[in-house]
Amino acid sequence: MNISIEELSKPNANILATVLNTDSKLIEKLGSSISGNESGESFLTRYNEWQKNTNSSTFTIKKENEVVGLISLSHKNINLKKARIGYWICSKEWKKGICSIAFDEILELGKKEGYKIFEANIPKGNIASIKIWIKNGAELIDNDTHFIAKITI
Repeated sequence: MNISIEELSKPNANILATVLNTDSKLIEKLGSSISGNESGESFLTRYNEWQKNTNSSTFTIKKENEVVGLISLSHKNINLKKARIGYWICSKEWKKGICSIAFDEILELGKKEGYKIFEANIPKGNIASIKIWIKNGAELIDNDTHFIAKITI
């Protein structure tokens, strides 16, 4: 299985917007912030603005060159050597190890950029993400409805 990440582009934004408009299982997991009425252009504009506001880099996750999701290295603070990692993939690709591979790639990218601490907030019911973070040596801190996952290199 060939999994890769590449910087978010307009053609990929169109595909990702379609996924967010049509994948009801993914929409349910991501929560009510998804309108289901996103265009590729609005998706790209929103993510470009988010990247500026949060000092973030966003990447498309591809499987065999097909766009299947999104992953980001966000809230980057080089002084603290700290960044956050977030991701999602279309539900038809769940439980295939794709996010785990993309996570490894974004973690390596973050290390190359000089980051030593990686964090995320993970809902307690998101067992797949919890497993990815634990596999990569994360400490999980219980915070009522979610875990704060933290990897220190």
